[in-house]
Amino acid sequence: EEVDLAVQYLTGSFPLSLDSNTGIAGILSGYQTSGRSADYVNQRNALIQAVTREDVARAARRFYDPAAFTFVVVGQPEGL
Repeated sequence: EEVDLAVQYLTGSFPLSLDSNTGIAGILSGYQTSGRSADYVNQRNALIQAVTREDVARAARRFYDPAAFTFVVVGQPEGL
């Protein structure tokens, strides 16, 4: 459900960033900077909609190492 909600948000909010010439230019400039073609704007939503729960889990395993987490405690909590 969380992945579905994220996909809905990312695909649904995207058109709002194309509401002005400045927004469109910014998006296309970002695509060019990252090596994507101008046509990526037409492919983006389908690519996002193809992401599965398994894809997210695989990326999380690749980029997040629970052993490397750092916790910061502020104040004087009891029981730590």
